[in-house]
Amino acid sequence: MDNSKYGLAQQELENINVNQLSANQKIEYYSLGAQIYQVNYDYEKALLFLIEAQKIAKDLDHTSYLKVSIELANFYTMQDQPIEAKKIFDLVAPDYNTSTNVACRYYHRKAFLYNQMGVLDTALLMSYRALELAKSYEFIDAQGTIYNELANIYEKKQLVDSALVYYELACSIYENNLRYYANAYFNLARLNLSIGNTVEGIEMLKQNLALIDTTDWATIKSPIQLYLSEAYKTLGDTSSYMHHYILYLEQNLQVLQDNYKKQYQDLNLKYQTEQKNKEIAYQKNVIQNEKNQRLLWIWISVLSVGMFAIILIFYGKIRAKNKELSRLLKDNKFLMKETNHRVKNNLQLVVSLLNRELFKEDASETDISSIQNITNQINSISELHSQLYKHDNLSEIELKQLFTDIINQYELHFKSLKIECVFQSASTISVEISQGINLGLLINELITNSVKYAWVKTSKNYRSIHIKLNETPKEIEIEYLDNGDGSKSEIEPKLISLLLKQLKANYTLSLENGMYLKLTFKKNEGSNC
Repeated sequence: MDNSKYGLAQQELENINVNQLSANQKIEYYSLGAQIYQVNYDYEKALLFLIEAQKIAKDLDHTSYLKVSIELANFYTMQDQPIEAKKIFDLVAPDYNTSTNVACRYYHRKAFLYNQMGVLDTALLMSYRALELAKSYEFIDAQGTIYNELANIYEKKQLVDSALVYYELACSIYENNLRYYANAYFNLARLNLSIGNTVEGIEMLKQNLALIDTTDWATIKSPIQLYLSEAYKTLGDTSSYMHHYILYLEQNLQVLQDNYKKQYQDLNLKYQTEQKNKEIAYQKNVIQNEKNQRLLWIWISVLSVGMFAIILIFYGKIRAKNKELSRLLKDNKFLMKETNHRVKNNLQLVVSLLNRELFKEDASETDISSIQNITNQINSISELHSQLYKHDNLSEIELKQLFTDIINQYELHFKSLKIECVFQSASTISVEISQGINLGLLINELITNSVKYAWVKTSKNYRSIHIKLNETPKEIEIEYLDNGDGSKSEIEPKLISLLLKQLKANYTLSLENGMYLKLTFKKNEGSNC
């Protein structure tokens, strides 16, 4: 069941009259409700539902009480409250009447608790008990969960061979469940990277991304991109490292945006439900008023006064809800700005760490050049995030200001090399964030290439860079020109080609009389941030 269906399920759940249900139905109602609220991130209400289900089950029978207690203990474990979870497990245990599937879940959820607590030998014992039951009675889904748990335990015990075997078994079980398979396969790839199988690990991560390419699972894609960037960094592939690190940042921002968007949607759904219920109540009152019109005038007057009071209360509550929605929208904007501010600070920290490498005695000219290139690229992304948290629009970036900020970073280089940089922008042009990142990196790379290579073999006294930004009704157009010697042997625009591909741009590139690049591309519809 996807999140939208869970939202509808929650709405239907709140319309059920619990008092009309039997004891077994109430347990099912509260257990299912707890699952729905957990998916919708309402953990406080999920806990209340589980506690209520446990109270009812305790007076019913041992099996029902055990099943609900297992889910309550598992909830506490997932909420990082192992002491509360252990208290519950210490009070309940399977008996001769307990079904094998319930006993199996009891042991593998208890294994999960001890694994989280770091009591690994006990976690292994519980896992193997559960696995024996799962294999004997062919509980396939349970086997996948247990194999994944065993792999994690052996990984913590630094028994890598055993961990690899169980992660592979988990993958084989989850072949028909893409989300579970992607998680298990990611763990397998991550473990290969940790033991030095870098090339194999990279290939597995790429295969995993290909499998989930059409999904919107940013929570899975984000760590995969991060591990890919770190792996390429280990291999010294700077271009691939930066490419995947940028994708990691985009996916991470997508996760934050999805969480904020979902919170807003849940609140809005709750508000609409309340409004609907109030409207129904209001309509019932109107019908009752029509019936009461046949009564004496004094009763009609009393009812009119009553209705007036109800309307005032109703209006007051609507105003209160509107204020609450307005406050949450402001909080959401603040959180997004704070996120971009923190991303900028983290990028500046990376720049500081890279700058330290410049002053090491053993740093070669090639190392210094590579570090300076990476520093300039990160500064470009940092400037973009600086604009995001300084302005109200968090989904788009204004190119004129972005280009100006990037150009200003090279002010000292321009003065020392006597370069005149002319930037023209016909109007205010905004693009969504992913395009802004690529454009910022592109302008940064073009200026870097010009500063480093354009005038190496020339004696020109006048050195210039011209950048022109323009917008047509359908496309954005950028022209870049320097008056260098245009030596092809000195310029390797690999990153430039990659960025142009990311922008899906049509372009003309000439290196005959200086470097000349003209590109046009279409703005993306909507926002990815």
